[in-house]
Amino acid sequence: MKVKIGISIEKDLSDKLEELAQKMDEFKVSKSELVEAILAAYFKSAVEHKEKTKELVVLRRSGKLCPLGQGAPGALP
Repeated sequence: MKVKIGISIEKDLSDKLEELAQKMDEFKVSKSELVEAILAAYFKSAVEHKEKTKELVVLRRSGKLCPLGQGAPGALP
């Protein structure tokens, strides 16, 4: 069962999703489907999700997880 959720993301991330969707034109994939695939892979990974997510949020809020187009794309410290 699918549910709709409302989220807001940075424009640069939306642009990157759109670029990826266009590159995968033969699959007719939407940005929503891409986000779902990325999240599914993340939650199936063998990381401690709470701690990893906390780390990523802290890095993003502190500016150390660079927004795309600023410094190295998605660069970690």
